[in-house]
Amino acid sequence: MDVITDKVSRLLTIILAPVIFIAAGMSWVPQAFAQDEENGDAPQILTSDLSREMTAEAEVLTVNFVFIDSDSIVRVVINGQEEQITPGDTVMVSREFRFTEDKTLVTVTATDSEGNTHEKSYLVYRPGLEVEKKLDINFFLSYSMRYENDSNPVMDLSLPFGLQVGEEITGAVDDAEQADVRNIFEVITGAVGENWNAFLGQSATFYVKPENSPIESRVNFLGGGYRFGSIAAVNVTMLDLNVGGYDYAFNTKIAPEFRLSSKDDEGSTSTHRFILDFTSKDFASDNQVDGTQTGLTWRYRGVDPEKQDIFISDIAFGDSTEGVEKTDYSYFKTRLDWYNRWDSGIKFDIGFGIEHRNYPNDLPLSTETPLGAKRVDMPGRISFGLGYQYKTVISVMWEYTHLFNISNKAPYERILMGFVVKGSF
Repeated sequence: MDVITDKVSRLLTIILAPVIFIAAGMSWVPQAFAQDEENGDAPQILTSDLSREMTAEAEVLTVNFVFIDSDSIVRVVINGQEEQITPGDTVMVSREFRFTEDKTLVTVTATDSEGNTHEKSYLVYRPGLEVEKKLDINFFLSYSMRYENDSNPVMDLSLPFGLQVGEEITGAVDDAEQADVRNIFEVITGAVGENWNAFLGQSATFYVKPENSPIESRVNFLGGGYRFGSIAAVNVTMLDLNVGGYDYAFNTKIAPEFRLSSKDDEGSTSTHRFILDFTSKDFASDNQVDGTQTGLTWRYRGVDPEKQDIFISDIAFGDSTEGVEKTDYSYFKTRLDWYNRWDSGIKFDIGFGIEHRNYPNDLPLSTETPLGAKRVDMPGRISFGLGYQYKTVISVMWEYTHLFNISNKAPYERILMGFVVKGSF
């Protein structure tokens, strides 16, 4: 039976091929045969109406395809749309195309009963066609709500975007009664275009104990960025910080960056970002002069599309001034974070970070330590999260974060533990 099928296939090829090839021009014959022979047992895809690269004079063109194989052809897909066919070793499909763009790619795929697949692409140009540019903008809204037990709110210096505030902002609860519960609410909305993004939002932190109201904060922020191809970008962020119900600072951060990206055969991507940080800090208090932060960050981001996880590492160094001379410091820090980002199901995050801060204008409590005669802080972080993701709309996660500071002036330990609900639309 296979011998008869092969003979029928060869006969049909002999009958149909000359008709198709003569109509397309003899110069096309060697290229077409070479392309199909390279695909071995996969179906052949033949047409006289399209070539690999061609110019279409008319907007509408009817294209006839012939698919030939020694096995039964069971599936034909043209530009992502599956065609209704009667399976067989020879299949003919007629399709009408409208070429309304200056450049259109036609992709045709044929699969036989043995699972062999052959794909061909045809590039069709419409020179001189005036195409109306479509405004491709995607809008987004993201939110998060945190409920955490804070073992040491007196050290609550955490703010969005890594911009620190002066150390004189501390809680008022006695050490023996330090633990408190805090709630953090954040909402961000914005738009993303082909090479740009823009956003605005607010983050607010509240404590349960009224004694900690002086460290409750509200941050209004807005910003955006522009990408120059795939190798460079610049981002701008402005923050209006309110602490304890009073204006504290207005910060402006400009961060140009250079990017290097790669992708392996399995689809995993790696991106290296070299980010410059220029931040100006305008403090509301007359007792503080304007501050700045300058730094350089090397950020690596690896994404595995099969496991759907993300690995991020930072190495950064720079200088920061907080408006009070003794709080000026230079820093060197690094972090390692591993995030699971599948669309739905159980997920977990693991993170670690450590930083070295040197305060040249501040003295330690004791000079008889390995940290030296000037103040040195080494704040660190160990974090873990476990939760459930339901698409992008909502996720619920239990988080544990252990913060500590190895210091000859202000050592501390702090544990944050609670739940976070977040998502986006």
